[in-house]
Amino acid sequence: MERLLGMSLKDRLIRSATRAGWNVVVAEGGGGEVSLEEFAPRGGDRLVICATNVVMTPRFQKTVAGGTWRPDEVIRFRPSCGIFDVGEEFRWIGLGDAGADAETFLERLSEDVARTESPPQNRNVVEVEGEDDRERAEEILLRDLIKDNEGFMSRHFERKISLFVTRRIVDSGITPNGMSLISIGVGLLGAPFFLSVRPTKQVTGSLLFLAHSILDGCDGELARLTFQESKGGGELDFWGDNLVHSAIFSAISIGWARTIDRRWPLLLGAVATLGGLVSAGVVYVSTMRNKNTDGPLFRNIVEKPDTRMEKAMDALARRDFIYLLLLLSLRGRAHWFLVAAALGAPLYALALLRLTLAPRPLAS
Repeated sequence: MERLLGMSLKDRLIRSATRAGWNVVVAEGGGGEVSLEEFAPRGGDRLVICATNVVMTPRFQKTVAGGTWRPDEVIRFRPSCGIFDVGEEFRWIGLGDAGADAETFLERLSEDVARTESPPQNRNVVEVEGEDDRERAEEILLRDLIKDNEGFMSRHFERKISLFVTRRIVDSGITPNGMSLISIGVGLLGAPFFLSVRPTKQVTGSLLFLAHSILDGCDGELARLTFQESKGGGELDFWGDNLVHSAIFSAISIGWARTIDRRWPLLLGAVATLGGLVSAGVVYVSTMRNKNTDGPLFRNIVEKPDTRMEKAMDALARRDFIYLLLLLSLRGRAHWFLVAAALGAPLYALALLRLTLAPRPLAS
């Protein structure tokens, strides 16, 4: 059976439709037979008839799952994909007809209801019949992985690279957790380069840190593409990131202390590291510890940032700060970044505690 981004078309359809809350009946292949013999309709159920060569984005499926249609209404997203609500008085004409493929079945069904709608061709739904369709299907699934709250550089630079990588390794057997470990390893590999004040060394460390950030997007992309999200995987990703940040702060402080033959830069490194870990602990306890595993473990600091402070806090949680470190490293001034982190990390942790203790719901 044809595979698409690590899964067969049929498995992808069933897994994504089930997760979206659809009651789905699939027809094998593009023109496979529809069989409803084992389906026992109940009034009010929503039923989807779909050929297995149809690919839809999870985000689109969730939107459709929350829609409202009359029991006498059939919505066809593609010739071989349609959805309708099963009413108490619905007449099940043609359900027992053997040999009807999804398109023919939906046409017969449409003739028996009072109303049929065929919305404009949706770019989030693709019938895979050729190589061009396959490429479009891959594109819509990969595009759907981009989060609404991406940072500027993440959306316009890092995510493009991570999706490129994910597209090529999704069939390699690398698991999301394996990708997390690779990302963490790359980040930790960059830390020792900050023991030097030479620009070439610091730039190398910064580029490895940036590579860590890019590859860190791949583990979540792999997990969502192949339906392998897990709380354990999310925790590995989250705490692995904080381990890398702590290693970078520590290495910069040690390198600076050695260069000027003073110990006080070590204190700055400790303050930056402790502030980051306190913030991580607050986020974990408040928004992640008791979260279910259906979807990303962490999205925002607060569910819907409204105030300027909340928006600023959420923006600072992104990793665009890596580019500041890279710019400073070009001059061998990574220690300036450490100073900013030593000042900002404790303030951020205090502000995060204030948000946590305020009577507002954090992200769930």
